[in-house]
Amino acid sequence: LEDCFKAAEPVVIAGGKAGARTAAADPETRFKKILDPARSQRIAISFRSLPQPKELKRLLNSFTGDPAQIPLGAEQVQMLVAEMPTPDMIESMRKAEKERRGVPWDRPEQYLREIASVPHFEARLRAWGFLAGLGEATGDSAGRVEKVRQGLRAVETSPALKAFLTTALAVGNRMNAGSTRGGAEGFALESLVKFDDVKTGPPQRRSLLHYVVFCFHRDYPKLAGALQQELAAVAGAKTVCLKEAVKEAEGVLEHGTTAMQAVGSVAKRLKPEAPTRALMVEAIYPAVRRGVERAKRAIAEIGEVEESYKRCAQYFGMRPGAATCLEFFVLWDNFLTVVAGYQGLDLASW
Repeated sequence: LEDCFKAAEPVVIAGGKAGARTAAADPETRFKKILDPARSQRIAISFRSLPQPKELKRLLNSFTGDPAQIPLGAEQVQMLVAEMPTPDMIESMRKAEKERRGVPWDRPEQYLREIASVPHFEARLRAWGFLAGLGEATGDSAGRVEKVRQGLRAVETSPALKAFLTTALAVGNRMNAGSTRGGAEGFALESLVKFDDVKTGPPQRRSLLHYVVFCFHRDYPKLAGALQQELAAVAGAKTVCLKEAVKEAEGVLEHGTTAMQAVGSVAKRLKPEAPTRALMVEAIYPAVRRGVERAKRAIAEIGEVEESYKRCAQYFGMRPGAATCLEFFVLWDNFLTVVAGYQGLDLASW
């Protein structure tokens, strides 16, 4: 576009010579710029959703560490953190202001200039960015943990599942009677899924799992209808990857630690009479520190539910490390899907 417009007919000033351009028509002389074109365009596009430069300055100046007073979204604040001015940029802006007095800044530089005019802007922005996303991040982490807890509680305490497994064990022992695999006192979850691989002869080719469902309905009619309902939490638990949850929570903690170090460094340098000392030391720093502790608790909770999963998986005969928590619940969900399908068939045919 720049090439196209540069190649356009020259703007002729009334009474002037052909080829002369008005200063207002040339963006290079109309605004002060210090950014390279690529970064200028990136900031211009990404900052469109932000308040006006002076309003953004006011918001940053008024930030006291209370997440409730942050009117911007976490992504918007993180965008500001990523694009905040560097010392070299600030120095370049100072030189440009001396050399081109009276010429307004281009829009991207306006934002950077207003941000740079806020005392301790880097520490404030890092604290702002961390606290803006903390609530959503820890809430999401807590939601994932609760889904897994409910899934574990369901498979560990369901009376209907216990009755179904009792039925499956009895059928399996009857099938293996007289062999080395007969007389089993229990079996692994993987073995339960394999019940569906054992088929009767043609023409019906019904599975052994289908027969277990029939026996379950026959022997436990009151519990048969409750199996799917009691294990409904499995559907939510199968969507959670604890490794991803830990990784995201550790990323939040890293941002919080960086913010706390930045604010703490500023607080140490401020003299007792400094006008911003009370704000940085008594408001923003404690808020960030509480946020860091909250992020640590989120990681600890994920670790606790991971240990609960390991105990549960061992209870159901799975070898340590044989499956992740996500894979464990996917197995249960597949099992429930197959059982639900058989429950809808004609069980009386057996």
